[in-house]
Amino acid sequence: MPKEAELQKQIIDLLRLYSVFSYRQNTGRRGGVSYGKKGAPDIVAVIGGRYVGIEVKAPDGVVSPDQYLFAEQLEKAGGLYMIARDFIQFRSDIEAIIKKA
Repeated sequence: MPKEAELQKQIIDLLRLYSVFSYRQNTGRRGGVSYGKKGAPDIVAVIGGRYVGIEVKAPDGVVSPDQYLFAEQLEKAGGLYMIARDFIQFRSDIEAIIKKA
């Protein structure tokens, strides 16, 4: 399993463990039809009524311009956008967000 996919699974499992409403967000194009929004995060969670977008990247993964734009728009709308590159750091960050909620 590639490192990014492994990290994504760990994050999804942790969110389930904490009973956080969340789901894997899919975007792309199939049969000439686009679905999802360009730059949307890999995982969407709702914590304390707040949309939390989680983009999962390998340690050397590159955030695309569309992902930066999505993050900016989401944060302007009151949501939170996280880039997760390391499970231990993500766990610490998400626990702090849950505690504040």
